[in-house]
Amino acid sequence: MDSLKLGQAWVCSAVGSAPPLMCIVGKLDFFSEVDEESQIVSLCIVPHPEAKNAGWPKVDHIPIFESAFHTSGLKLAKDNVALGPDFEKGYSKWRMAFDQGKASVFSMPVSKAYEAVASIVLKH
Repeated sequence: MDSLKLGQAWVCSAVGSAPPLMCIVGKLDFFSEVDEESQIVSLCIVPHPEAKNAGWPKVDHIPIFESAFHTSGLKLAKDNVALGPDFEKGYSKWRMAFDQGKASVFSMPVSKAYEAVASIVLKH
């Protein structure tokens, strides 16, 4: 698999109930104190336009271990893709909570992590 770089857009087909997704790499963090895997990929996830029209939400920030990212069946689609304006706000909020031990990182494939977050968003 290609190495990860900021601004890359990766795509995956529909998996389970999750629609096709575009995942934009927004940040790459390395944490030596994280036991499981130390590279964390922060993504902005955008559902396919038809899925978006059906109510699937955009997720401005989602942190996932690099090892889980690489087992997600994603394909590199584009480089130098701009992030949405709310990515940095979501990342900063997560990072502050993570540094305080109040937030974690997904260790499941991207589509499963997206389903988990989308189910919470859709309930509100």
